[in-house]
Amino acid sequence: MEIKIDLREILTDEFGNIENLAETIKRQIVSNLTNSLAKGIQLKVNDEIAKLIDDQIKKVVECQMPSLFSELIDKEYTIVDDYGCRNRTTTMRNQLIKTLTDQMVYKKTQYSSEKTYFTKNIDAVVAQKMDDFKKQFNFKVDEVFTKEALDYAFRKMQEKLQ
Repeated sequence: MEIKIDLREILTDEFGNIENLAETIKRQIVSNLTNSLAKGIQLKVNDEIAKLIDDQIKKVVECQMPSLFSELIDKEYTIVDDYGCRNRTTTMRNQLIKTLTDQMVYKKTQYSSEKTYFTKNIDAVVAQKMDDFKKQFNFKVDEVFTKEALDYAFRKMQEKLQ
């Protein structure tokens, strides 16, 4: 059995000229370093460009947003229902006011998932106030009960001692 290795594929440059081993190694090292540096530089350039684009977009949005928002909030539009019927015209400001007003109604519901945020917040505040009241009430009742129990015990002891 005979194995033949043809080194011409490894030891030839890009033009087909045969190089010695040192030149081949040097060429491959230079090629690998060039490729890795090019990739690294390309990644850095892409990151820097992305940062610059993000910064510029943020600046433009910060400049344009107040005027755009005030224009959009007062712009009239027509409400279209689920079936495509056009209703009255309104503005975003009026719809926000209407939605907030509609949500600010306390409704006692059976399920927690049906409660609005307004109802949940009211219930939370009432529960906290009731807990505070309960603690104060229990403290005062305990204080009065303890005082009366001690007074009663003191009187009974005095009666027995006399």
